[in-house]
Amino acid sequence: MENIFDFLNSILFSKKKISINEENKNTYVPFLINRWLSFYSKDVCNIVNQSVNKFSNFTKEEHFLFLKNMLPKLPLKRLDYVKKKKNDDNGSDDNVSMLAKNLEISKREINQYILCQ
Repeated sequence: MENIFDFLNSILFSKKKISINEENKNTYVPFLINRWLSFYSKDVCNIVNQSVNKFSNFTKEEHFLFLKNMLPKLPLKRLDYVKKKKNDDNGSDDNVSMLAKNLEISKREINQYILCQ
């Protein structure tokens, strides 16, 4: 059973023959494929925007075959995306939550006040 990264590798890098059948039809989501393809480079993003997004009435099989045949085999490159950063300020979170409770405003507003000063 293939996952989304197998489909991406087949489209961009290896051109390995993968068929979309009933068991892996649910794992192939055209929106996610387009999204991950746009992470590769601006050129691939433009190709996806100018072709696939304009003619969006493809079935899943047609979408996969269209991208696989249209995009050339590209050099292997890690696809980067922006991860959400976690805040580890436990001491200031307690102070902010106490202030928010006492002043009856949100934590976000207090953080904005702190950043302004």
